[in-house]
Amino acid sequence: MMKHARIILWLILMGVLVAGLVGLNVRPPVPQREFADIPEPASGVRATFVGVSTLMFDDGESAILVDGFFSRPGVLKTALGRVGPDETAVRSALQRLGLLDGKLKLLAVVTAHSHYDHAMDAPLVAKLTGAVLAGSASTRFIGLGQGLDDSRIEVPQAGDAMRFGPFRIRMLESLHSPTPWNDGHDGGMLTQPLVPPVHAAKYLEGGSFSLHFEHVADGRTTRWLVQGSAGYIQGKLDGLLADTVFLGVGTLGRKPTRYKESYWLETVTTVGARCVVPIHWDDFTVGLDEPLKPFPYWLDNVHSTQRFLRGKVGMDGVTMYWMNAWETLMLPLPVERADDVLM
Repeated sequence: MMKHARIILWLILMGVLVAGLVGLNVRPPVPQREFADIPEPASGVRATFVGVSTLMFDDGESAILVDGFFSRPGVLKTALGRVGPDETAVRSALQRLGLLDGKLKLLAVVTAHSHYDHAMDAPLVAKLTGAVLAGSASTRFIGLGQGLDDSRIEVPQAGDAMRFGPFRIRMLESLHSPTPWNDGHDGGMLTQPLVPPVHAAKYLEGGSFSLHFEHVADGRTTRWLVQGSAGYIQGKLDGLLADTVFLGVGTLGRKPTRYKESYWLETVTTVGARCVVPIHWDDFTVGLDEPLKPFPYWLDNVHSTQRFLRGKVGMDGVTMYWMNAWETLMLPLPVERADDVLM
C-alpha cells in the first residue's frame, strides 16, 4: 500500500507541475465571499483561517488549533524529495497568530487526520507553544517521531470528549474524501514513530475525523464543526448541533451531484448549521507568503463546488463565507429553534 500511495502522490504532484509549466494549469480566481452577513448575535469565539483545514479558534485568552499546517513544501520537493516541518515558516505563522508572544495561550493542536498537509507540523506547533497534541494513533507516531514527549499527546476514543479550558472537543469517526484510487475507507495506519524528513506519502491517513467543538463561557455555549475532508459516514453526526460548519470541499467539484447532496445533508443539514465556511480548497504546495490559490482545474473544479454551494445556501437560507488566509470570523451564538420550544 505504501508503494501504491507513493506512486499516486508522485503522479498527482508531477501533474500539477507539468500543467503549470505548459500553461494547462488554468486556475479559477480565489473564491469570492458570498452571503457574507454573519448571523447575529455573535459569540466571543473567533475563527482564523490559514489555508487547507488549518483553523485557530480563540476567545481572546485561550486558543485551539486544528492541524496547524504552515510549512507547505512546494511541488518539486514534495514529489521528488522528502518533507518535514519548516521551523522558520511555523514560527512565523505562530507569531502572526499571537501564539508566541503571550497574546494567546494555545491549549491544544488537534488533527483531522494524519496526511502531511494536516499533521506534519502539528508536533512542532505543540513543542513551540507548550500545547497538547491530540489526534489518532497515527498522529501520535508522528509526534513521537519528532521527539514530542508521550505525556504531551492525547489519543481519545472516538466520540469521547476532550476538555481544554473552556473548549470541549469530540473526534467522531468519518471518512476521507473518496478519490479515483481510494474509496475513503483505508488510508493506512502508522505503526511506529515517523522521523522526518520522509516522502509525503509516508504520512498515512490514520483514519479521518469530524471535529465537534463547544466553547462555554458566561453561561453561553458556542458550537461548531470542522469537517476536514469531503467524506462522511451516514448517520454519524445524528443528534449533534453545530451553528457553524467549516466544510472541507477538496475534490468535491469532481464528484457527482448525488454525492454532493448526501455530503451536504450529512454534515450541514443534520447538525442544523446556519453558517458554512468552505475550507481545504486551496493548493497547499503554494506558500503562505503568496495569496491562496485554488487547486488546478484538472484536479478539482472549484467553480462547480461554488455553484453547488450557492444553490444549497439559497434553498436552505444558510450564510456562506469564503475566507482567505489570515482572515477572521466571529462565530454566531445558537438561536432558538422551533423544535426546541416546548408545546
